[in-house]
Amino acid sequence: MSLNDNWTTQAQHELDKIKIPQEALDQAVRQGARKAKQRRTTRHVLWPTLVSVALIVLFVISIRVSPAFASAVSQLPGMERIVAYVQGADDRGLMSAIQNDYYQPIGLSQEVNYKTLTIDGVIPDEQGMVVFYTIESADNVKFGRESHKIYANEMNIPSSYNYNNPDAQKQGRFEDTVHFHYEDPVDVATVKYTFEVQLKDAKETTFSIDFELPNPMKPSKVYTLNQDIRIDGNTLHFKEAIVSPRNVGITISYDAENPDTIYNIEKMELRDQKGEVWGTIQNGVTGTFNEDNTEITYYYQSSYFDKPEQLTLFIDRVQALPKGEDYLLVNFIERKVLYAPPYADLKVTVTGDNSLTLNMQQVNDSFSHGTLWTAHTETQEKVFLASEGFSTHDGRHHVEAQYEIDAFVGDTKIEFNAYPHYLEGSAEIQIIK
Repeated sequence: MSLNDNWTTQAQHELDKIKIPQEALDQAVRQGARKAKQRRTTRHVLWPTLVSVALIVLFVISIRVSPAFASAVSQLPGMERIVAYVQGADDRGLMSAIQNDYYQPIGLSQEVNYKTLTIDGVIPDEQGMVVFYTIESADNVKFGRESHKIYANEMNIPSSYNYNNPDAQKQGRFEDTVHFHYEDPVDVATVKYTFEVQLKDAKETTFSIDFELPNPMKPSKVYTLNQDIRIDGNTLHFKEAIVSPRNVGITISYDAENPDTIYNIEKMELRDQKGEVWGTIQNGVTGTFNEDNTEITYYYQSSYFDKPEQLTLFIDRVQALPKGEDYLLVNFIERKVLYAPPYADLKVTVTGDNSLTLNMQQVNDSFSHGTLWTAHTETQEKVFLASEGFSTHDGRHHVEAQYEIDAFVGDTKIEFNAYPHYLEGSAEIQIIK
């Protein structure tokens, strides 16, 4: 008996215990049968008994009802991450994409140096792609942290990315999810991609798998906003909102005449006409700047498949410092702090010729950020951070930072990237009216 046969028997046993609305299920089965019939003539993929819409809809219903069924499903190749998203609701938008049959199974593998990479499936759009994949090794070796690239029509797509936890592995196997965010959108008609992964092992094992999207990519929806709001004397300009299957991106710029330097907006929520909430991205890129840092785009969980009649953005806890007080001035050679902002009980210690520590009051639980940014020497040379680590304990936020220079000479001015000091007030803006 095959793995699928064993699993089907186990799953059927669990399904027999579950009460599911029969009318809704019958409709899902009819829909799935029609779509499965259309697909059968065009593409063959792994685990064929799982691909139809009827079973995907059934999975979503059952996973949310029966832990035993969820356990059975999660043992199938490529399905563990889907169960995690549906059960844990880590990302409401991606869960909705899965429920609406937008998760696209790929099921292609490549073996290199006795290791096998399998692309389990993807969730694509014009702005980026979520790739679910598995790496296995027969000799049970530990995998080092890996690098990822994505190509469209054999051209590398400049992108930022993050991945979940590639160190979580057992018996020579780990499953991971990488979230790509493209610097520039791809054409919605793009179907040919290449996924590349390089392991940090002794042989620098590199996988490169070509694949095609089995279904058309859904186009993003662009909403032009061009609206201003004011908080505590500062103007925030909302340019546009782009709603895609993976996320909602809202682009903001800050008036050059603002009295404060704005860093981050800690609390932002999208709410529809019923009060349903889509929060900021938990797994993936949370924000991007344009080239000259005059605009920032914040990313939220996607409302794409929910199609709300109204969508409102609520804003609170805007991090900022008054201009003229928004920097550190230190002399690394003399180990002196010449100026520090008088907020959040900041304590600064110069620990080396290119390093320092900060210790400040943790004003609220939501402040968990790297704090420092670019340093400027007396000759106005820009020096970037080499490393920064932070931790929070006993109500204090502790930062350790080192810059990409052997030793600073003279007085050095350092910009902040975040600070636990906030504008007074909140605001809201209509995205979809």
